[in-house]
Amino acid sequence: DDVFDAGAPVTFIGSGDDPDGADLEESAFAWSSDVDGPIGTGREVSSVLSAGEHIVTLTVTDPQTLQATASVAITITP
Repeated sequence: DDVFDAGAPVTFIGSGDDPDGADLEESAFAWSSDVDGPIGTGREVSSVLSAGEHIVTLTVTDPQTLQATASVAITITP
């Protein structure tokens, strides 16, 4: 778990490639928290999350609507 202070923005950076060689648009990258819901779209997003333990998930969707996900656990301290 990475730990961050409440009220401070947390930046998430992700990457992904389409095995078919298609360029992935920024909108192909969707970030969400199991606590706060959608965080934003793009390879890089910053968000202020509520205090507590979060599982933040990046879902990447290619033009054929195939998806891959990766998650990380973080804690926001009050």
